[in-house]
Amino acid sequence: MWVHLLPGRARARVAGLRANPARAAQLEQHLAGCPGIRAVAANPATGTALICYDPAVLTLQHLEVLLACPDGLAEVAAAGEKALPAGGNDRAGVPPVPAGDGAPGELHTGLTTAEAEARLAALGPNALADPPRPSFLRRFLDQYRDVMQLVLVGGAAVSFMSGHRRDALTIGAVLLLNGLIGASQSGGSPQSLAALRRLGGHPARVWRDGTLAEVPAHLLVPGDLLHLEAGDRVPADAQVVASTGLAADESLLTGECAAVEKSASGNRGASGNRGAAGTVSAGTVSVGTMIVRGHGRAVVTTTGMTSTLGRIAGLMEREERPPVLQGHLNDLGRRLGKAGLWVAGGVTLVALVRGQGIAGALLGGISLAISAIPEGLPAFVTLSLAAGARRMRGEGGTFQRLAAVETMGAVTALCCDKTGTLTMGQMAVTEIRTLDHTWEVGGSGYCPDGEFRRSGQPVRPLADPALRLFLMSSALCNNARLGLDGEGALVTQGDPTELALLVAALKAGIRTAGGEGDRVLELPFDADRRRMTVACRAGAGQTVICSKGAPEVLLPLCTRAFARGSARKMDARMRRRMLREAADMAAHGLRVLAVACRPGGAVGPEQDLVLLGLAGIVDPPRPEAAAAVSRCQAAGIRVVMVTGDHPATAATVARRLGIAAREGSLLTGDQLAQLTAHELAAVVSQVEVVARATPEQKLLVVRALRQTGHVVAMAGDGVNDAPAMRESDVGIAPADATDVARAAAGLILADSSLTTIVAAVEQGRTTRGNVRRTAGYLLGSNAAEVCLMATSLLIGLPLPLLPVQLLWMNLVGDGLPATALGNQPSAPGLISRPPERPAELLGPGFRRRVAGHGVRTGVAAAGLYALALAAGRPLPAARTIALTVLAAGQVRHLLACRSPGPDKQVRTAGAVTAGLTLGAIYLPPLRHALGLAPLGPGGLAAAAGLGLLV
Repeated sequence: MWVHLLPGRARARVAGLRANPARAAQLEQHLAGCPGIRAVAANPATGTALICYDPAVLTLQHLEVLLACPDGLAEVAAAGEKALPAGGNDRAGVPPVPAGDGAPGELHTGLTTAEAEARLAALGPNALADPPRPSFLRRFLDQYRDVMQLVLVGGAAVSFMSGHRRDALTIGAVLLLNGLIGASQSGGSPQSLAALRRLGGHPARVWRDGTLAEVPAHLLVPGDLLHLEAGDRVPADAQVVASTGLAADESLLTGECAAVEKSASGNRGASGNRGAAGTVSAGTVSVGTMIVRGHGRAVVTTTGMTSTLGRIAGLMEREERPPVLQGHLNDLGRRLGKAGLWVAGGVTLVALVRGQGIAGALLGGISLAISAIPEGLPAFVTLSLAAGARRMRGEGGTFQRLAAVETMGAVTALCCDKTGTLTMGQMAVTEIRTLDHTWEVGGSGYCPDGEFRRSGQPVRPLADPALRLFLMSSALCNNARLGLDGEGALVTQGDPTELALLVAALKAGIRTAGGEGDRVLELPFDADRRRMTVACRAGAGQTVICSKGAPEVLLPLCTRAFARGSARKMDARMRRRMLREAADMAAHGLRVLAVACRPGGAVGPEQDLVLLGLAGIVDPPRPEAAAAVSRCQAAGIRVVMVTGDHPATAATVARRLGIAAREGSLLTGDQLAQLTAHELAAVVSQVEVVARATPEQKLLVVRALRQTGHVVAMAGDGVNDAPAMRESDVGIAPADATDVARAAAGLILADSSLTTIVAAVEQGRTTRGNVRRTAGYLLGSNAAEVCLMATSLLIGLPLPLLPVQLLWMNLVGDGLPATALGNQPSAPGLISRPPERPAELLGPGFRRRVAGHGVRTGVAAAGLYALALAAGRPLPAARTIALTVLAAGQVRHLLACRSPGPDKQVRTAGAVTAGLTLGAIYLPPLRHALGLAPLGPGGLAAAAGLGLLV
């Protein structure tokens, strides 16, 4: 905007002024009447206006505001007076700013305190609303809506009424513990919502009552006038009404690493980058984004749940789905419980027909139902998941939710954001082209380590004069800062593109950097000029001019080019060649900047420049990304890049990583918006790259993949990735991701390495196998108990096991074996196998094995129990025999369920189970509590031998 600046004198480029004498006259007329303006000369030939002003009355910011809306100032002012509440525009000494309630036609100088309070009362605070949360009592009672818990409640009631109060208290204690644990783990406010709230909760500098004040972000209302400077985080969605070189880092919302220029002209239709909701954003700033360059003012347009973060929070409001495998296990448990109820009802009816008392018949039926319920299954599945999570920490990953452990093992599709996940999320100069040579720049991110290569060979960059001048000029024409904090952590400030240029200079050993103290002039970068120029002191009273900008803008200002060691006249052939070089670099996905310089002189600062070369800047892929993608594909997992970045950039990165392998596999957000949900589900299997995707569209892609039968993981690091991460079966975030992304993730890559994803998949598959073995063991043991109870009661025998004995078998006798099965190591070659579907995990073969063990062991136990009673054994002794057969069968079943190969832990668990059974039989306190009787050597050998044989 500013072409020339001196105290009290400024020349500005004004949009629409060139070749428009009427506009020039209008501008002069209106500005001349403003307090503090001494003289105005608008030149329609150059499109600039020279303004002489009183610095004691007006600042440059005031002038920016006056120039932001030069058309029809009187008419707009009148409209603004009508639109604003009473007393809103009558504050002397504060220049007017076009805005109001987000309407660009109003004039506004900021709200009064009364206006702000009235709007706050009407619209509510600028904060995210908490989702409805049920009370602890409601969550506690909800735990008993499940059929398995209801059966246990019925068992406790019947036991209490029939005089078996010890059994009733034992069952009641189990029920209470289950309810408390379940209630404490449900209903909490999501961590991701808290992270979103922190992102938008920064204090704001705002004009109130005609003065600049700092107010808490939650007190902002539509119509507030914000003051924004480099380093500020935007506290609310707002419309830019005045700017000087204003640029924002919107990567957390859009996925684009480069800063986005912001100008008041964007409000009048200038093109811009796609924002979080897919809208043109050259003239708007979004809550949570960071101002990295320049300064300006913006009027708040939306707050709270209607803001960008509010819409994202709305996308993330969904109930937690049960983990894939655990959902199947719960369903299987419910079916077993219902089947047990039917069998229990039948047995109870038979007992009543035979003349048994109602209490005895009900106790037998309830005991049978309890035997069908795998009470310990949820607990031991949790232990298996915890063991997998513990092993994963040694691999560089942290599971925030246990459900994510087994879900990773079922993943068939991996959706990845580009910026910060597949790439470093930090711009870097990777290529420099001069008229003489092409230089490759190594290293990654903002770490100033990396070598320069020419034709593949390492070189000393300072040995080449053209490259040395290029790097020094790009460091001088630069407002970025790079350093270390007190703890030695890297601290960056400024535009990511300028940081990349500064780091490239540091890699060459150049420590010189531009700064206000070394400069005598700065013409800042803005969206109209598309270039930046500075004049710096060079010693002995000399100055040097350094410029950088878009090649098509800067090359016409260059009359010479540095080649073969000196500045030579630039002819048309040189200019065409450098434009072709810039186009070639852009075609390879690079952001291209031209750099020029010259000694200071009498001519204007942007005249007679010497072209030094072109810089190719890119957000480079993570070093391990290509190998990680390849390993995922080898494991049978589809990798899909879903990014908000430009299609050409996304396609280039995807090709480098080996993702885009098919023609026509790229889909843009605009194309996606034309598809219905059914059409998207039909084509999503062919898509490998989705570019220019909004947060809503990322969520739709994940949803479409899930609808086609995929188990989906979503890897991302920004706020725009969080809704899709919540929608996926498991979210993945690197350690340096935003707080919002980490809160939405189930897996955190502690070292930010994508190879950890492959390790997590392998660990997940191991855990799923362990869970299946654990489930097979527990369900087989329950099936044996059901068969024993049903067979005994149907042939008219007394209850073979009391409820407390069943609980002992299910909760204590199963404990160590199930824990050992859930902690087995990975099998060799597991990661190279295709992923196993959840339905296959508990398929017909699994059910046949469970039923086979249950029938064999249950019938054998019932037969020996009947023989013991027929031989005149006391009922406690006969029950002890039946329990021993079941315990021996459990040991045999344990050895059959383990993974191939020796496993000392499983064998130890089997031995401990046998020891616990012997303790229950022969230790008097435990024997009396369980209602058992000691067995002689012959009876013990017969019962144990039969259980091991069947």
